[in-house]
Amino acid sequence: RWFEQALGGMGIETAFIDANVLPGEIDTGDFLDCYGTHYYKAQQVAQLAKLLNEGSITDGDVVFFTDAWHPGVTALAYMRDIGKVSFKLAGFFHAGSWDTHDLLSRVNMQRWCSGVERGWMEALDVSCVATEYHANMIRQARDVAHVTVTGLPVYPEFTWQAAKWDDRPMRVVFPHRLHADKDLEAADRIVQKARDLGHEF
Repeated sequence: RWFEQALGGMGIETAFIDANVLPGEIDTGDFLDCYGTHYYKAQQVAQLAKLLNEGSITDGDVVFFTDAWHPGVTALAYMRDIGKVSFKLAGFFHAGSWDTHDLLSRVNMQRWCSGVERGWMEALDVSCVATEYHANMIRQARDVAHVTVTGLPVYPEFTWQAAKWDDRPMRVVFPHRLHADKDLEAADRIVQKARDLGHEF
C-alpha cells in the first residue's frame, strides 16, 4: 500500500495485484507458510497473465515485485520474452541463499536455489536491495553486477543514506520475529553494545 501512495504522489499510475490466502494463521516463530505463500503468489501470476492476455499491461509498463524471491519472476520473464508486450521487470530482494546466515542456506536449499536466484536477477531489469552490504554479498556469491542499492523502500525515512545523526542517543530497532533464524545471539550482542554506548533498544 505504501508503494501505491508514494508512486501515486509522483503521478505514477499503479495497480496492486492482491490475491486470496489459504485459511488458517501463520504460527508465531514460523519462517514462512510455505504452502500459503505459493498459493498466494500463484494467483498473482494468474492475474498478471490474464492482464497481459487482455492487453491491460502495455509496452513500457513495469511489474515490480516487492519481494523478488517469487516464482512469478520466471513466469513473467517467459511471457515478456516470448509474448508481444515489452514491459520491464523489477524486484526487491530482502533475503536469499547468498547470505550464509539466511535460513535458505541452513536448510540446504542453496543446492538448487542459488541458480534460480541468479536467473531471477538476470531476468529482472532492476534488482534492488536495502544496503551496500547486501549488494556486495550478492555480487560475490552470484556473480551479478547489476544490483541497485535503494535503502528499504517501504520505509524510506529509515534508510541509512537518508539518516541525519546528531548527539541524541540512537534508538536501535530489531524488526524481526524472536526466532532462531534471525540470529538472536548477534542481536543480543548488538543490544549490549548499544546499551554500553548509552543508546536505546
